[in-house]
Amino acid sequence: MNSLQQEILIGKLLGDGSISKVSEKTARFNIGQSIKQEDYVNHLYDIFKDMCGTPPRKQKSGEYTIVYFNSLSSFELMDIYKLFVNDGIKGVPQNIEELLTARGLAYWFMDDGTSSYVSIVKRLKTRNAFAMFCTDAFNNKDIDLLRNALFKNFEIKSSVASPKSRKGKRIYIGTDETQKLFDIIEPFIIDSMLYKIKRPYIL
Repeated sequence: MNSLQQEILIGKLLGDGSISKVSEKTARFNIGQSIKQEDYVNHLYDIFKDMCGTPPRKQKSGEYTIVYFNSLSSFELMDIYKLFVNDGIKGVPQNIEELLTARGLAYWFMDDGTSSYVSIVKRLKTRNAFAMFCTDAFNNKDIDLLRNALFKNFEIKSSVASPKSRKGKRIYIGTDETQKLFDIIEPFIIDSMLYKIKRPYIL
């Protein structure tokens, strides 16, 4: 696994990617997305294809179709597995500050990040957006590790809130900090995911 693959895999495992133990010494990862993100999955396969045995496949369940691929099992992936998985549960590595790069941040955002424009009110001249990472699957300690990494590595301030519609907590980034985030990650965002980048505009 080269350094680019590792950076991206770190970001993917903070998002929708999964990694599993195959034996006591080997592990493999899985990458899957909705059929709507097929371009994204194909892009990822191009990056990881030297670690895989077969190209992306489609699997249909009712009206829902996913596109996915698996890596081959390897010894080096076991090291990544041990960082992310404890007692069978995926979490955040204790040393995530050392692991998370700008590229990794971009892939985490493409997986589990989103942005929305603020509501239009009177006297609002410029409409800005705020960003959010869906961290519902992580516990409070994991979320603190992620927020610390965002601040220490990229000087991005954040807050935490619980959505009313579901369990868990999410990381929110204010409007000023969101543009800082976009400046950092936009060079790594693929064309089909640029809709997630929302820049200010004048009303």
